[in-house]
Amino acid sequence: MNNCLVTKLPGKVTDTSLLKVGDMKFHIVLNEGEQSLFTIQAVLGGKVTATIANVVKGNPTFSDGSLTIVNNSEFPKPIYQTSVATEYQEFDIVISNKYDLRYLDSPTCTMGAFDMKSLEYCSRLETICINGEMVGDSSVLRGMTALQALFVRGAGFRLDLNDLKECPLKTLEVDSRAGSDMKFSIEPLRNMTHKGLTNLTLSGVYGTEHRGITGDLSVLQGFTGLKKLSISYTSIGGNLSALSGFAELEGVYASECNFEGDLTDLPPKCLVFSNNAGSKNTWFTWTDSGRSDKYAYVLFISYPINLRGTDVENMLQDQTKCTFLALKDNQGNEVLNEIKIRTDDNHQYFLENCQGLGLLLSDLTQCPIAKLEIDGELFIDPNFSNPLSGNQCQVRSGKYFAFWNKQSSGCNIFPRWNDVCGGNGRR
Repeated sequence: MNNCLVTKLPGKVTDTSLLKVGDMKFHIVLNEGEQSLFTIQAVLGGKVTATIANVVKGNPTFSDGSLTIVNNSEFPKPIYQTSVATEYQEFDIVISNKYDLRYLDSPTCTMGAFDMKSLEYCSRLETICINGEMVGDSSVLRGMTALQALFVRGAGFRLDLNDLKECPLKTLEVDSRAGSDMKFSIEPLRNMTHKGLTNLTLSGVYGTEHRGITGDLSVLQGFTGLKKLSISYTSIGGNLSALSGFAELEGVYASECNFEGDLTDLPPKCLVFSNNAGSKNTWFTWTDSGRSDKYAYVLFISYPINLRGTDVENMLQDQTKCTFLALKDNQGNEVLNEIKIRTDDNHQYFLENCQGLGLLLSDLTQCPIAKLEIDGELFIDPNFSNPLSGNQCQVRSGKYFAFWNKQSSGCNIFPRWNDVCGGNGRR
């Protein structure tokens, strides 16, 4: 009765695939010429380390932010960067003491599915950017009261914005273009405790008629500090008047969204409106002098917007009175300013009824508008070469525009390029 069986476990475990409490891992695949980049930071006084483990192929190494090779795979530095792969590599990166994580930016390379449940109890995280396929759901984010930036990638992740109610988010980016469309409503944004969003980017799937990201612009009314709104290829709709009070809003990117309303409701600082309507029959309006009186910026419109008759003239007249601000791309290069319009009468109203067309176009080039296209016809063209002589084709600010003084009285008629150039005009 006093005898018992005693089982003694080994004093050492050599299986590196096993994770310890507080660990999480990323599975990395690097093709030749690719590089994996992590940016990892711990909270003040915390210590987080990263280790290369479970190497399937290759000889991966870490370097620090100065690209100095670190022979020891464990080092508590803010930036973890693998060297450029000279051959195919496949391995794991194991992060220890995840509870001290403040900033997590995942690799910029191919990686296996990342289970978001690995972030459970990482309540001190301020930034989460997983550039691979995310799986799981957003319930793991509840209680992350320090979270300011969330980047969601992949269609395997189920997002419910109710889970972010207590998060003091400044940036929320959701990109489902790489897979099937994600499905969630933006309605819960209405009830968020914090209204500090400055960047809201929600991207659906191009070419999909029924898209899973839904809601109305009106839910954003309270986020008055919003600077960028990008909701292309979603089913978000509503009236532009919902954005009128957004004093800091610099751009609206909303290709193929179900918007309507008056474009003069866009805030004065907004200089980009992108709403490629495709086949959608969405007609905007433009109130006479509705934007110029606000000392607004000239709008960049790279996809045709639908305007009728007098609205076209109202818009262009206002643009000549607005302040020009050069738009820069992500690399800091200046972007060509252009305006594209689609009318309901093949721009006949614009040609026949617009007052002072020549002067208007001249004023637009002084804005300077580099390109004006109406119903596919170029009225201001930065690439137009002058095939004419004399005063028939005029230059403003180094740009040619298609107005032809057929009468010395100053009556300006705008024929097609081929009519002006004898069949040699450039479009």
